[in-house]
Amino acid sequence: MRPQEEDLDLLRRALGQISGVHLLLGATPEYASLAVCMVAVDYNETMLRDVWPGSASGYIAVRANWLRLPFAKQSVAAVLGDGSVNARAYPNEYTLLFDQLQRVLVPGGRLAMRAFARPARVQSCQTLCERALRREFAGFHAFKWRLAMALVAETGEVNVRATDIYACRRRLLPDDEQLAAATGWNIAEIDTINAYRDVTVPFSFPTLDELRESFAATFDEINVTHGSYELADCCPILALRARE
Repeated sequence: MRPQEEDLDLLRRALGQISGVHLLLGATPEYASLAVCMVAVDYNETMLRDVWPGSASGYIAVRANWLRLPFAKQSVAAVLGDGSVNARAYPNEYTLLFDQLQRVLVPGGRLAMRAFARPARVQSCQTLCERALRREFAGFHAFKWRLAMALVAETGEVNVRATDIYACRRRLLPDDEQLAAATGWNIAEIDTINAYRDVTVPFSFPTLDELRESFAATFDEINVTHGSYELADCCPILALRARE
């Protein structure tokens, strides 16, 4: 689920006219042009080398852990992220992350991010698969993330391992070619979930209210907006202001 143009427009509005150093949590290339001084921070050297536009294009990259940002207190004007919180374990790492972001942001600095938030009520994994076979989802990735959120709801845990998302899809829809024929999805896109087969790293899918609880002590909410594309209802754009 790459950021859509309307996501970028909503993020520009969330940032307003803030100038100065902007940190990007991750190497999302679509975000590179959202600020004059954009610094991508990621621990994965491959992502910074192969995905981020690179310093040769005027974009800075720093290899670092988001929970231990190598930046001075109140040295950053704004922070951006795309699904960044969902790569952290809820709730403890969420708290640590928001603490770090508040530390490096100037008082009143902006945090603008797209997150993946599961609805308060979700359909079962089985029901989602049945809907997929009826071609009710235009894209595989929108289906995949709804399936992950349904799995979270069924297990009662906010965190879910990538391998468990793979196993759930394989159990309910085992044949890739048959799935492609039934849904009209590109088999290459379906194949991307197979990379999760042995990956035990967790994703997290809190509800919007659970996400709000995790930053309530460090940030004030300015607004929450959504795009109009498939799955946009589960992809809120949050505009937050750092507390002093």
